[in-house]
Amino acid sequence: MLDARGHGSSGLDARGASPLVQAQDVCVLIESLQLHRPILIGHSMGAETAALTAARLPKMVRGVVLEDPPWQESSGADGARREKKLADWRAWLNDLKQKSLDEIIAEGKGDNPLWDESEFFQWAKAKQQVKLEALDWIVQPQPDWREIVRQIACPGLILTGEPALGAVLTPPVIQQVQKLWPKSKTVRIATAGHNVHREAYMNYLREVAAFIKRLGK
Repeated sequence: MLDARGHGSSGLDARGASPLVQAQDVCVLIESLQLHRPILIGHSMGAETAALTAARLPKMVRGVVLEDPPWQESSGADGARREKKLADWRAWLNDLKQKSLDEIIAEGKGDNPLWDESEFFQWAKAKQQVKLEALDWIVQPQPDWREIVRQIACPGLILTGEPALGAVLTPPVIQQVQKLWPKSKTVRIATAGHNVHREAYMNYLREVAAFIKRLGK
């Protein structure tokens, strides 16, 4: 596991922390550690990073697990919409940063009643550590996810939950993904929202284990 740019103990430089830059970091990590055909697993922003990495290293990545990647029917190219998203996220994180760790944990528990107790400390600590500047990429144009998906050559497992519970992936998007990426399989877990691994851990673990087994050695 690695801390993404601007998150945890990782720093941030002038290149920022866009998914493209994050994917470059993962590519360098794979090459520097000489990992042999690794399997990538990512959630949300991390899922987009994993998808970009798999697209860039089609002969090196053996498989990829994407947990509710932030792919939507619209491209999100509207500048005003991106500006509002950045402002909302900044305000939310800045508010959390003014609170104590215990206060952040309490807020997390109130907002996420389905999460296991063990999740909240690390989640809260991450909110204290993340740099607000790591969000700046949101207002910058990014590659369309459809172009990314077209370039992925390895098998993939996409795990998502119910949109009514907060999952990002909708049935129309999933249909597009399946057409563009025939080697992918999508599993929707009805009891979870965006955070599948936190809200339906055993289901998540079972699907990931079965996918890895199918890939073989």
